[in-house]
Amino acid sequence: MLQHIIAGIFLTLIGLLLALRPAQVWHVTESWKLLGGLRLSPALLRVLRIVGAALAVAGVLVLCFGH
Repeated sequence: MLQHIIAGIFLTLIGLLLALRPAQVWHVTESWKLLGGLRLSPALLRVLRIVGAALAVAGVLVLCFGH
């Protein structure tokens, strides 16, 4: 039971972070790998927001229905 609660909270927090602050998440996780002034594309920004929203919904579902 405790694992479901921890997983649900974790998924929800990561999802919200991705959905609300995708550029900052990308900057921390990916920008250091690139040389030069490459920037985050608008398409990738949308994808990160969608994935974040899906993770947040999955986290809430795990919290509500995880037994």
